Amino acid sequence: MIKKSILIILLLMTNPITTANAGFWDAVGACFTDPCNCGDSDKTRREYWDNRVSQPYRSVDRDSLCPPWNKESGRDDHTCLIKAGYPGSWIGYYENLCGEETPDSIYMNPKIRVRGQQCNALACWTTDNTLNWDGQCVTLASGYGIPLLRMCARVAIPAGLSPNFPEDPGYTAGVHLDFEGKTVPDDIVIGYDGLPVTLSPPKLCLYKDPAFLSFKDGFDLMDLDPNKQSSHKTATLHPVIKVLLFFLDMAVQVAQTPGQLLGALVEMLFGKGDDGQTTFSSVMKGSTRVCGLANRDNR
Repeated sequence: MIKKSILIILLLMTNPITTANAGFWDAVGACFTDPCNCGDSDKTRREYWDNRVSQPYRSVDRDSLCPPWNKESGRDDHTCLIKAGYPGSWIGYYENLCGEETPDSIYMNPKIRVRGQQCNALACWTTDNTLNWDGQCVTLASGYGIPLLRMCARVAIPAGLSPNFPEDPGYTAGVHLDFEGKTVPDDIVIGYDGLPVTLSPPKLCLYKDPAFLSFKDGFDLMDLDPNKQSSHKTATLHPVIKVLLFFLDMAVQVAQTPGQLLGALVEMLFGKGDDGQTTFSSVMKGSTRVCGLANRDNR
């Protein structure tokens, strides 16, 4: 009798129907403990950033069944969006705006890329825009569809261009953002004497300016144009003039005669130069990178 009972128990334990039912109830139990990933056999999302290939930068639950929905869409690996955390579930608002280098940038027309991910209580979406250096802006909808977010690109100049010349807001000396939006050291620039040159080149910065419907940080007439904000609020010179003055000051430092001064200035502005040489192309290469993300108060 005992042997028959043991045999029946073993048959029940190995019976496919019994095993299937156990797996079903395990899945049901998992749905009660983790409803946001119910039925997802691969609930882990792995995000790659910071030049990582084999090891993920972040591993999180997808939470695809819980709002806001569409959390994964547009969060491509090795983009600046990955630098910020993954949107959580059952949140009321999420905002992630960032900048990075763009391959569309050339030294005579520097550009930067601005990415965004916004969420409300129901859904998320992403944006991807490339902005020109001359103050081009893009107005983005906030989490609830109101156009309150405006990102603008402007050239920033370091301090010391002239006596008592202040540094443009948002300028970051010695570092810039790469194609992933990661902060990295500036390239070493080699002078005419073959030695490294200590300089702080103009850089293209990304600024968070108020949209025309936002009065949180004050208001000026330039905010009425949703597509252009070319000047810093504290600037006394147009950004183009400041860039030219920067190269004139640099040419004075390397030239000893008026002829050398003119030749150095022309070569810096228009010469092709070798890799690492102090020319407009090599120095402005640094200005195609994001040097900061500043708010209106820092403009």
